[in-house]
Amino acid sequence: MKSKKKDKKTKKIIFAAIIGIIILLGIGYYFLNGIIFPQKSQYSGNVTDMRTSGGEIIAYKYNNFQFEKRGGYWITQIQRGTQPYIITFLYGPLDVENISLVFKDNYFEQMTRPKSWVYVTFDHDSTNASYIATSAINLITNLKTVYSVDVSRACLTNSSNCGDVPIITCENHPDNVVISFVESKVPYAVYDLNCLTIYGKNDDFIRTTEKIILNWYKIV
Repeated sequence: MKSKKKDKKTKKIIFAAIIGIIILLGIGYYFLNGIIFPQKSQYSGNVTDMRTSGGEIIAYKYNNFQFEKRGGYWITQIQRGTQPYIITFLYGPLDVENISLVFKDNYFEQMTRPKSWVYVTFDHDSTNASYIATSAINLITNLKTVYSVDVSRACLTNSSNCGDVPIITCENHPDNVVISFVESKVPYAVYDLNCLTIYGKNDDFIRTTEKIILNWYKIV
């Protein structure tokens, strides 16, 4: 009888020890997993200091640039040379991570030095004209204010809506940067020689344009 009680007690001790080991292994995995096997971030960039309000993201650092949402706009500060600039976006970096920028032969940087000339051109008969116009204004504002380049609006094709605006394409103005908007189901942008082509439709034109501007400032 004593032997049976002793066996029962031993089994309980062994069972308790096994449970204890399992718990310790679980705790150890919880604390060490992030160190030994770092968890892959769901974001492409380095995102820290995220704040939310009412379930909505209202602030975060993206690659060490602070973004805050105020009045429906995302605001950050960039610096070019010794001059700081406050830049506003409809979409923050997290909203445009999935948009591709394709770099072929990219002459954009060397052709957007101060006092150079850039053309922003699109089909003025497009059903997406209002979205393109918003995107074009965004590009023009940043190019003039931060890059100190001259920017002119142009037409991709002849149209009665062009008025006296010239027809400009990448091919007929190889000595200038030409930024053109082309309708596409998939939003993306391509740098090729002197040409930056922005593809999209509706609101995607704005998102793609803002991804480009974020890239100019080396945020994404």
